[in-house]
Amino acid sequence: MLEKSGPVERRGIGAMAIQHVTLWVSNVAQSRKFYSEILGLMEVPRPDWFDFQGTWYAVGDQQIHLTHANPLPPRTTEHLCLQVADLELARKYLESRSVPCRPDREYRGVRRFIIFDPDNNYIEIAEINQAWPTQWPQPMPAGMRGPLLS
Repeated sequence: MLEKSGPVERRGIGAMAIQHVTLWVSNVAQSRKFYSEILGLMEVPRPDWFDFQGTWYAVGDQQIHLTHANPLPPRTTEHLCLQVADLELARKYLESRSVPCRPDREYRGVRRFIIFDPDNNYIEIAEINQAWPTQWPQPMPAGMRGPLLS
């Protein structure tokens, strides 16, 4: 069944948004410092009934859940993207806190760079100045997909 609600089509299960993303971290205190103090994200209450360490953050209406893992699973190019209003301001802020910002390609109104958290989780920082495409051009631009970590 296809149902329309405003400009977005609802299909299948009717998903409306990404509620949260979970990232694995080896040291919750170290990660809390990075996500709270460096990225400036707002920590939100996490249910106390969990039997493992972690911490949660709000990003708009979505959340990032940091969950302790020892050992960490292998790092990959799976990532989250944090949208910012001013990419250069974000870059200067992060670099002033000794966070290396790796340049990345611009794609049709999307300027971005890459950072890594203390556990080498891949985080894209992007300034998006257009409606986000629901379909990418085919074939996809070179470098848009493929291994980014060495």
